[in-house]
Amino acid sequence: MLFTCILSSTSQLPKIQSTTRSWTLKGFNKDLALRYYAKVNANMATGKTEKITNWVAPGDKSGEFKRGQSQFRNFVRRGGEFEPEGGRYHLFVSYACPWAHRTLIVRQLKGLQDIIPYTSVHWHMQEKGWRFATEGDRDAPGEFVRGDPVEGHEGYTHIRDVYFGVDKEYQGRFTVPCLFDTKKGRIVSNESSEIIRMFYEEFDDLIEPKYRDVKLLPKEFEGEIDKANEWIYNDINNGVYKSGFATTEEAYTKAVQTLFGSLDRVEKHLEGMSGKGSYWFGEEITEVE
Repeated sequence: MLFTCILSSTSQLPKIQSTTRSWTLKGFNKDLALRYYAKVNANMATGKTEKITNWVAPGDKSGEFKRGQSQFRNFVRRGGEFEPEGGRYHLFVSYACPWAHRTLIVRQLKGLQDIIPYTSVHWHMQEKGWRFATEGDRDAPGEFVRGDPVEGHEGYTHIRDVYFGVDKEYQGRFTVPCLFDTKKGRIVSNESSEIIRMFYEEFDDLIEPKYRDVKLLPKEFEGEIDKANEWIYNDINNGVYKSGFATTEEAYTKAVQTLFGSLDRVEKHLEGMSGKGSYWFGEEITEVE
């Protein structure tokens, strides 16, 4: 998900202009731009015992941002504990979060609009993390930006309430996207890369035939997609956070050099695809995009 995580939330920043050899932010301080991007698009909310500003663990002299692992890793699967059913699952997202963007994009591409409803939290993360919008909010435009509509969640004001409603002793971060099972009252997953793969085929029996033909993880490219995902995620998608949240010059320089070096690598690949199509593998959109 290269482009959704890099380009989807940069409308307030100057355009990144590139050549084959270098990437520059024209008319804007690169350091400030990367730090602003990471701050605005941070999808990790406050933990039960941690401050929201602790993007780098206190006392970590490396100054490096280290993303924690998502803690809910179940899977919607035919014949499994979480069966695909229309209206059973609710997707919580934030329009300020690129990781959440890709779940919304796949939901749209696969025609799941009537199968999986969603709610977007207010875009502004505060000391308790993502909060649900209220009727008094006038600064949170967008479809389905609202309070938590799930039955049994009356009185929930923040995403953290969804997590604590599942596990009162939860110690992790309260992140979006979050796929919630309204039938079991459990969080299925808060890992975006796995949520989108659930959407690829597990709900195919419930959607129109034309959407079943949308193959975002084609078998012939699956190995190459996994290899591309590994370095694109580490160097670029997560690289902007490593750059923006670094607390030492050494950590910042290391992350920025890796980030822009990998952007050059992406550009070189796309130049090599010139005349073959607009996407990573040519004419068909896949998970890489």
